[in-house]
Amino acid sequence: MIEDIFLFLAGLLVIGLMVAFLVALFVFVYDMAKARNRDPRFWVIVALIIDPFAAMILLWLLGPASLHQAK
Repeated sequence: MIEDIFLFLAGLLVIGLMVAFLVALFVFVYDMAKARNRDPRFWVIVALIIDPFAAMILLWLLGPASLHQAK
């Protein structure tokens, strides 16, 4: 009985940490896009469709947007 409760709580902890890590990835993509004068919502959608790490690499490769592109 106690072992089952412990395993349940450990599983909840692991799931919670995984969700926190995923949220942190998308927040990082948002902040990275905002810092490069690019539309953060678009890049979060890209990260959802493709992959957060691929979105980060693309943002890094594209670099900052010029002021004309940001408008």
